[in-house]
Amino acid sequence: MHTDLHLSQGQQGLYLPGRVDTRLAFNTANATRQRALVELLEQHGVTRDLLYQQRETPLVVIDLSTPLYHGMMANVACTLGWGWQRSGKRTVASQPHHEEAYMPFEHRIDFADSDVGVLAIYGGVKGAASSLEKAGRKACKEDTLGNRCSIINPYTGKATSEDQYRATIVTATVADAYAARDALHEMVSVDGHHDNSDFYRNERDGYKALHTTLEMNGYSFEIHIVTDKDDRANNERNADDERTHTSFKVRELNRMHSLDGHRVVMVETLGKGAYEVRDIDITNQVRSEGPLRATVISNYNKR
Repeated sequence: MHTDLHLSQGQQGLYLPGRVDTRLAFNTANATRQRALVELLEQHGVTRDLLYQQRETPLVVIDLSTPLYHGMMANVACTLGWGWQRSGKRTVASQPHHEEAYMPFEHRIDFADSDVGVLAIYGGVKGAASSLEKAGRKACKEDTLGNRCSIINPYTGKATSEDQYRATIVTATVADAYAARDALHEMVSVDGHHDNSDFYRNERDGYKALHTTLEMNGYSFEIHIVTDKDDRANNERNADDERTHTSFKVRELNRMHSLDGHRVVMVETLGKGAYEVRDIDITNQVRSEGPLRATVISNYNKR
């Protein structure tokens, strides 16, 4: 039996000019996926209770499905003349809780009709703790009008921390980086793009890269495009270097975090088989105005 859920128009993927009801939000605008996530949460006592309580305590549901990421990553890789190789794990050294699924790619000669000089492609899915940290951090940021943001976007109904899927594309030259970005923006499977930042024309503490976020099948897919030289410089583990990605993330952890009274559920995989439900708490690992906790639901077969 389905719970009496309040799904606003914004949560069905329509971007409205006014505010929408934000008692239940997802990191996807894909209505079919939203229904599948709700059906999964209804199967377990803890998450079912959260669904019943969402009228009193707003609920955010974040999909962290790795198989879903495989498809988006394969589209990006094939567009640039590359193919999928394997998956693994990596952990950012300064943030032990930031484990992500790490997926390097290999070059496929039979796809090599791209004129873009791509040297490497790698990426991953943010782990549950990493996604929780970003949700809390983005909720405390201010918009362009100086208003404090929220864990839920009041205009779209989507979770503000919606870019759980990410990739880095390493190119031979800066010109290749721009060409790769243009090729991705023209992909048939891309519904749109936003958050386009050019850190080659506007460097940030010496950091150089192109950033763009693709909208694919209702999900946001964050892409960083960078030359091989700058990729190595951006990721050197030198704590005194303000340019490195590691140093940048350390500064981000020192920003204020809050869930603003919302409950958060992370779904690591949708699939057949038994599921387990666990809680995570990173309150003591970041600056926080209150508890930073989430419920995580995982398929035993996900690995």
